[in-house]
Amino acid sequence: MRYLEYINLDPAGRRAPDIARAWLRQMTEAIRRHDRRHLITVGLIWVDNAKPENLAGFPPAEIASEVDFLAVHVYPASGKVDVALESLARYRQGKPVVVEEFPLNCTPVEYADFLRRSRGIASGWFAHFWSLTPEDLKGQTDAASGLMLESLTIFQTLNPNR
Repeated sequence: MRYLEYINLDPAGRRAPDIARAWLRQMTEAIRRHDRRHLITVGLIWVDNAKPENLAGFPPAEIASEVDFLAVHVYPASGKVDVALESLARYRQGKPVVVEEFPLNCTPVEYADFLRRSRGIASGWFAHFWSLTPEDLKGQTDAASGLMLESLTIFQTLNPNR
């Protein structure tokens, strides 16, 4: 399965990273007219072991100058935590790297391993929080609640910010 999103349907002879930078500048200008204080980023979708320079449109090296930090959605696959860490390291472009999302494709043990070992690469981590605490999720029998409970428990127990 692949995910593809377009921010422009007519490149008018421009390279995808040029379009991305122009779009980021336009968004930043609009935000800064009303808010000069908050940090600006764009969510980057990590693709299993793809080199960032090969990611259409938003290669980190080409857009880092337009954002305050790089936010990467990382989904380590089971048995591939090392691959996820190697790929994540490629997002270091002189800006802080923040890991977003939660595990979809690995075990809780692998998720904890990824969080622990990414400390040398990432400056921070965000996980989904759907307004349900671990206490709210306990006793739920659906798969989504189980996954959310496991990831929140690991995240809180490990406290990647320590």
